[in-house]
Amino acid sequence: MRLGLGLGLGKGIMAGKKIVLNPIKDCHVYSWAPDQVYNNNNILIYNGGIGDSHYGLMKFDLSSIIGKEIINAKLKLYAITLADPTVIGIKLITFNWEESVTYNTRPNINSTVHFLESITVGNNAWKTLDIKSLIQAVADGAIYEGLWLYVGNAVSDYRTAEFSSSEGANIPILEITYKDKISTNLVLAECDDIGDLTLQGCVGGLDLVNKVSGTSSIKLTKNADIVGYFIADASCVYDLSSYTKLKFRFYVANNSNIASVAALFFTTTPFDFGINFVKYEAVVSGWNMIEVAFADFTTNGAANWATVKGLRFIINLIADNNTEVVNFDKVEVLK
Repeated sequence: MRLGLGLGLGKGIMAGKKIVLNPIKDCHVYSWAPDQVYNNNNILIYNGGIGDSHYGLMKFDLSSIIGKEIINAKLKLYAITLADPTVIGIKLITFNWEESVTYNTRPNINSTVHFLESITVGNNAWKTLDIKSLIQAVADGAIYEGLWLYVGNAVSDYRTAEFSSSEGANIPILEITYKDKISTNLVLAECDDIGDLTLQGCVGGLDLVNKVSGTSSIKLTKNADIVGYFIADASCVYDLSSYTKLKFRFYVANNSNIASVAALFFTTTPFDFGINFVKYEAVVSGWNMIEVAFADFTTNGAANWATVKGLRFIINLIADNNTEVVNFDKVEVLK
């Protein structure tokens, strides 16, 4: 079992770590002027319909909260203009963008992960939005390239909100308090050196003292493979009969079209009589998660989930670029 660290109690409230972030980039786009760049202005959002609306974009570096349990997350925006009752909407941006973005070159967003909140009227005042659910989604592996801000009122209400940007006197702030998760998942390997990851441990868990940990940065030539191995100690096996999924998590610095993952659990001599699977998925710049259900694996020979002795996996990036920089984070088996 994998136990979380850094937990504590204080006056009956679970303590956590706190980070305070400013945007690494922000701007807004305007559908009425779809080729115009607005990256040195305040962040303006307005609901005038498809042909006459402003949308805000901002990105915070959330790499430090991936895999964490979010206690709270407060987005603080300084409202220069907010004269009417306004609903602020936020969605996750899923494609990379630069501050030179326009409405015509706007990135895709995730419409299923969103936030809506009414905020109080008042110009020249800080507004605080509770976006814990959004940040938890990112921590849990949702594709994240920033936040998309919009007015959530009906178009007929014509609401306007103008916030100070990172170029202004009152820079946006994201305050996050988080803690390490107490996980019921079995971590096979957190990859420090992609190669022969020989770990110790028997049925029911791994030896956490000898487990390799950390993140490796690997520069891949075009269409090259990441090959990883997890091999049990010769005298041990792992009982995975109560587990249902295998998860691979990796970071791509440059956009790729697609990745395939081939996984083989072996139950006798390495690579013999295994349980195998191949899956193809689209890949984007940023964190990528590929999940494989055990039900989709093909069993060869006398393979048995209760006597797993190791795992071999190959992730192949079909890349547009001549090189890809990939941070491979972890392989995880989930209940």
